[in-house]
Amino acid sequence: PSKTFARRKFYIAARMLNLHFFERPNVTAESNQFYRNRTLFLTSLSLSETQYYKSNLIYNYGRTEDIPYGFLAQVNMGLEYGEFYNRNYLSLDFQRAIYLKKSKSYFFSRASIGGYFNSKRYQQGVLRLQTNFFSRIRKLGKYRFRNFGEIEYTLGIRRFSDEFISLEDEIRGFSEEAAMGTQKLVLNLESIAFTPYTLGGFRFAFYTFTDMGFIGSNKKNILKQDFYYGLGLGIRLHNENLVFKTIQLRLAFYPNIPSSYDQLNYRLSGAERPKFQNFKVSQPTVLFYE
Repeated sequence: PSKTFARRKFYIAARMLNLHFFERPNVTAESNQFYRNRTLFLTSLSLSETQYYKSNLIYNYGRTEDIPYGFLAQVNMGLEYGEFYNRNYLSLDFQRAIYLKKSKSYFFSRASIGGYFNSKRYQQGVLRLQTNFFSRIRKLGKYRFRNFGEIEYTLGIRRFSDEFISLEDEIRGFSEEAAMGTQKLVLNLESIAFTPYTLGGFRFAFYTFTDMGFIGSNKKNILKQDFYYGLGLGIRLHNENLVFKTIQLRLAFYPNIPSSYDQLNYRLSGAERPKFQNFKVSQPTVLFYE
């Protein structure tokens, strides 16, 4: 790891966001709140530090990458002038990534909470907790193996009646509309085997995955609510000369889903390079409920 860029930096930023709908359904203080006209003024205070280490064979074949680690601590606060009433906004966000030199492993964690409040009540809040990691490269003959894991919890706090989150894209290939709620807990596990084989400029990697998710009401224990999971395997073909440098073919099986959904799913698609949190400060924003 290099400490060349390990400077702590403090930022102050401001933003104004004006939303005005020219066409919309009937809007009241209690219905269709998403379509309310409003103006939001935000200010953020941020403290950031970033370092880098070099690695490759993260998710796909490719050139050596600089992997960032460090932290970002941020406070967003502001005032919303709404069509029916005004509200204050406050959010806290802390992100940290560490590189364990001895085990050559990477861990990223994030804890954030935010929402609106006025003299009457707190509303449209969201709590998000997240941790992910990838292990060191392990060798078996000419093959290289790496393991990945991610767990994420999202809780909606006094959200509007028409606001929901889902497991779509959390469980790969799963798009069941019935799997919706106001809180969710998701676990994703993946193992990749990088092979020494090449064909026509393509390099091959095989992978397996297990995705699991709980989803339901925010008034009950998340572990006692609807549970879905998917098991799968696939192959990734990497070629640096293509626009989409990685093409993947995935086959997934969903043992526990509603009868209206196919238990077996396959997909051929391009795969983007993984994006790591680089702890750079961007414009002030509200925490997304997704």
